[in-house]
Amino acid sequence: MGMVASSQELLNQEPNPSQFFPQGVPRAVRRIGLTMALLSGVVSLTTGYLLVFRYHQLFGDAISRAIVGMYMTWDGHFHLAAMGFYWSPLLSLFSVPFALARHWWPPLMTYGFSANILSALFAAVGVYHLYRILWRFGLSQWASVVWTSLYLLNPLILLYSANGMSDAIECAILLAMVDGLVEYLQTDRLGALVRSATWLAAAFMVRYESVPIGACLGIALVLSIWIRTKNWYRAEAIGLALLFPIVMAGIIWMLLGAMIMHNPFYFLNSRYSNGAQISTGSYNFPQVLAARHHLGVTLYQVFRFMDNFWAYAPAAVTVAVLQFRRRTDSIGISLLAASFGAPLLQIVLLYSHRSADWQRFFIYYIPFGFLLFAYVIWKLPIRWRSWFAWMGCFALVASNYAALEAMKSPVWGNGDTSVYQAVFDSQRGSLKDNANYMTLEQGEVEAHYINAHPHLVVLISTFDSPLVMPFIRRPGQIIFSGEPSYDSILENPLGRANAILTVPNSPHSLGADTSINRMYPGLWAGHVSWTKLIHQWKNGDRLYAVLKDAP
Repeated sequence: MGMVASSQELLNQEPNPSQFFPQGVPRAVRRIGLTMALLSGVVSLTTGYLLVFRYHQLFGDAISRAIVGMYMTWDGHFHLAAMGFYWSPLLSLFSVPFALARHWWPPLMTYGFSANILSALFAAVGVYHLYRILWRFGLSQWASVVWTSLYLLNPLILLYSANGMSDAIECAILLAMVDGLVEYLQTDRLGALVRSATWLAAAFMVRYESVPIGACLGIALVLSIWIRTKNWYRAEAIGLALLFPIVMAGIIWMLLGAMIMHNPFYFLNSRYSNGAQISTGSYNFPQVLAARHHLGVTLYQVFRFMDNFWAYAPAAVTVAVLQFRRRTDSIGISLLAASFGAPLLQIVLLYSHRSADWQRFFIYYIPFGFLLFAYVIWKLPIRWRSWFAWMGCFALVASNYAALEAMKSPVWGNGDTSVYQAVFDSQRGSLKDNANYMTLEQGEVEAHYINAHPHLVVLISTFDSPLVMPFIRRPGQIIFSGEPSYDSILENPLGRANAILTVPNSPHSLGADTSINRMYPGLWAGHVSWTKLIHQWKNGDRLYAVLKDAP
């Protein structure tokens, strides 16, 4: 009798997709997932097009990352070192084909629209894998469709799936990583574990938050497997298989930084890093200053951003309780631990005054909130799951509304409130008041001047003047900071550059930290004897001629 399971035990058994679909995910699930992915890509790309060409909402980092593709192909010479090394490289590499195609449609670079295309493509990847995860967690076909749609329609996810920034791209890659991990833990297919590890390494190549996320995930996974199986060698092998690719990616990235930039931690401590920009005082918002070296305020800031997806908190607490009340489950504890990675990083950075309180830095509450919520429903008895899945839609809608309200707030929507006002606020005034759009127009004006003077060979810093380059007709007129000989020319410009473009360098501006102003801090004010002012624009940018007594 002890060998026969009761009807209640059978009812509460966890579904294992491999029992019913030994060949993997059924064709119907893949077909619906691909359909959802296609629709999400169309919605994201359409939204991106409207943001850029109707509402003129441009995002500086997205445009700059798109233009990096131009740096690597500038003047007909392809060299990877021009990508910079302060951003993770994957999206920069993906921008190269668009840079080569800019002659057919210039807005790919001039407006940075190639970045919008990439974020829309990755949005489709994220939606596809989220649908698969929801299926693995036992949600019905229609419930999975609705949940996936609500994920894409979260205001932050939709905005960052459309605006070309890397944040929603990172979310999409993390969802793909979780899909492979869940498949492995449910079916023991090693191919799924390898796929998960590959996606985790790709996440590092997009944003550095993947490091704490991967670390928390790996520790929790290894410990949970060891607790369940009492087999340390198996747990260790799984952990190594999952983390080895991201560790190697990090090592290779640091080696390249050491070889090319002479600093393996260039991405962390260079003059273009977040910490260096914060140190200029440019982002000394009241909340950032209040959190500096104050743990209580820092914790409040980080937890307060759960408004991006308020259902995250109850779902996370429920998953934690389930791990103590029942036998530890590797899927649940791994998801829970991974969801702590990005907030823990922000606690460290805000406390040490090395980050700003941008709303997008806390976007990871959304994908992990969806996953933890779905996991809680999966753990319910089968007869209750469908009802709770549909009732949960109201919680998801409420969470999406809370994210929209946070976006509207100048305090908690930092970085995104202006977008909301431009699109929805009837008192928005000129749609072209976006600072990045005005910078784009200024770049075109400055490039027009250079184009009109073909004898000029101008030295520029791509940190403060990236939007000049897409409008330049003759690449040979620009020497930019991604070129191998840039530092040498900056020190000894005579005979190699006959003009230098510089920006205002007030003490608390980002312009003070550019390569040109650091080398010649008095240049913009006209205090460098071997230069002569040629032209000055309304925004304060100045072009100086290099005279014959220059070094």
